[in-house]
Amino acid sequence: MRLPAFVTILFTAASTLVGGTHGHTSGHSHAHGDEGAVDCSTAFCKLQLSNDLEKRWHIHLPSNDYDPSDDMCAQCKITVQLIYNGYTWLGYGVSPDGGMVGSTVVIGRPSEEQPTLYELEGKMKMRVRPVTGFNLEDASIKYDNENAQTIMEFTTAFNTFGVTEEDDEYRVGISLKSPTNFIYAHGNEGNVELDYHGGSNKGSRTLENLINPEAASMEDDGEASASAMKSTTLKSTKNAWMAHGILAFLAWGVCAPLAISAAVLRDLDWNKLPFKEFLAKFWLHAHAGLNSLNYIFTVVAFAVAVKNTSREMDDHFDHTHPRMGLSIFILVSFQVLGGFLRPNHLSKEAKSTLRKTWESVHHLLGVALFCMGVYQLYSGLSMYRERYSGVSSVFYIVLGALVFLWACIILGGSLYKLILYIRGGQKEKLTDSTEKHGNEDGENDLNFKEEEVVENVDTDENEVI
Repeated sequence: MRLPAFVTILFTAASTLVGGTHGHTSGHSHAHGDEGAVDCSTAFCKLQLSNDLEKRWHIHLPSNDYDPSDDMCAQCKITVQLIYNGYTWLGYGVSPDGGMVGSTVVIGRPSEEQPTLYELEGKMKMRVRPVTGFNLEDASIKYDNENAQTIMEFTTAFNTFGVTEEDDEYRVGISLKSPTNFIYAHGNEGNVELDYHGGSNKGSRTLENLINPEAASMEDDGEASASAMKSTTLKSTKNAWMAHGILAFLAWGVCAPLAISAAVLRDLDWNKLPFKEFLAKFWLHAHAGLNSLNYIFTVVAFAVAVKNTSREMDDHFDHTHPRMGLSIFILVSFQVLGGFLRPNHLSKEAKSTLRKTWESVHHLLGVALFCMGVYQLYSGLSMYRERYSGVSSVFYIVLGALVFLWACIILGGSLYKLILYIRGGQKEKLTDSTEKHGNEDGENDLNFKEEEVVENVDTDENEVI
């Protein structure tokens, strides 16, 4: 498979928050005006969001000093009732563009007493943060055993959802007679813990007019008019994050450990070592080639993450995983550049101080990057599992077994070479010591023999005399 095939998996939009607010199934009338018009300020209007989710709402206009031309109407209130055919958590709110990030939503769980207002600063659970200073009136969520429905209801002022000036580029707010983007989501059946909603349990609707929507049903069937309502379908970014993970795995689960192993095993004195002759001749080519592939996969994975985060309108490098990813991207760039700019040997037998320093830094940085890459694989898999669920524990087991294998090869080979180096140094010292003592003994013997010759000469001379 060619590398560009990975990049084409990217999607162009962020997924929306899932959550549905439900209301009571009885006691709601629909106002009939002239020619069948609906006035949601005098009665509840309803809208079928999905097969299992229905929304009902009622607009409360201020009793005093109400200006009909005030489209934003910060003093207006809205009562929302959501009915879900099943048992799970629900979420409903207002979005600046129909997406999840940047929205203000109300989320309720049947296991809690009442729903809570949240700001969605990102798609991770840690980025879903409660809003303080705003109170939801008559807020409740409960499960109707008789009808097997989860029902959430709340009343709140328009400005709870972030009403600002109309010319604000990032205006999030409810408008009476101009388009307002609503988003909704709910969990899987039986799940009351706030978790990933899945691709089909979410959506967004743009209501053109909250007071008199043609979409508000006047009949029992609750069918909506397409002319007054727009349904926004946003592509999921799940596949893009999956591509990011696959690229990261190829980089740090395959290429990087293979490159390090080629360097570690190239000169081990072990006849049974597989590919020993190949490594002895071509280890440098294998090492450089695998590191180059590692760098390509890392760059593409980094680009996918940055692009996907931007499309989700999430903050960049706001927690450990993306920060670690940025660090790896910078360090591996220096590592690859240093590999091509490595200092030369002085000779086949001698290495310069610069070359020795470079080798130490290159080896340590390589192992450190591999460890950082393994951490990223585990943390990324955990984030993916938290966000999308359905990730089997088998992936953790396989990844753990693979990391253990690489650790045995890399650390075991390095330790074995270190032991041989220490033993070799001891033998060299012993040999040098033996040679030194041998030379000293030889010199002493030579001096002793010279003294004997001198004494013999003196004795012979005395005898002659």
